[in-house]
Amino acid sequence: MNKKMTSLVAVYAIVLVTFCILYLVIPFPKTGAYWIEFVFSIIAVCAGCGIGWYSLKNDGLKSKVYGFPILNIGIAYMAVQLIFAVVIAIVGFFAAVPLWVSIVFSVLILAISAIGFIGADNARDIIEEQESCDEIATKAMKMFRLDTQYIVDLCDDSELKKSLEKLAEQFKYSDPVSSDELADIEENLQSEVKNLAALVNSDRELAAKKISDIMVLLADRNRRCKELKK
Repeated sequence: MNKKMTSLVAVYAIVLVTFCILYLVIPFPKTGAYWIEFVFSIIAVCAGCGIGWYSLKNDGLKSKVYGFPILNIGIAYMAVQLIFAVVIAIVGFFAAVPLWVSIVFSVLILAISAIGFIGADNARDIIEEQESCDEIATKAMKMFRLDTQYIVDLCDDSELKKSLEKLAEQFKYSDPVSSDELADIEENLQSEVKNLAALVNSDRELAAKKISDIMVLLADRNRRCKELKK
């Protein structure tokens, strides 16, 4: 258990102990509704702690950030239930609160919170899955940019380096999103870039031709990418 998780449990434990002491010590009328709310309040604090643990337990900063809406649902559920319990206890000084009123509203608070938790959790999963797909879809072009920049740094011919810089710039400003339909042409690009790296300091003329070939392939790739998005 890391420090953040320990702090989370400690905060909820403090809230639970404080509530129990005050709720039991203050001379509220000990009616049936009073005890019903006491039980639901304990459930709310424990559920809030569990939701908070679940929302922050995943590794990675992004996952934790996306977990904050879930954490807030747990906090909101606990706060609303505790406030409702205190209201019922105070009303007990003036009138008897029917058991069904206490049970119905507490169950509704629990149900609404559970629905909110499920919705927020599903939303987090969808966002993380989409980001994962986007990362995979842009990985190929990121690697091309890194590879072409490496080749620029590798080249020791000033004239050829200018052409390589133009090629690297073409990759930099190309559409970063790949797709299955572009797999073949990107595979050809990968092979050509690899060959270029081997030629850049061994055969200047062939390297220059290879740069031209790669630019043609890249232009074709970008054109197809644009058409596929229409």
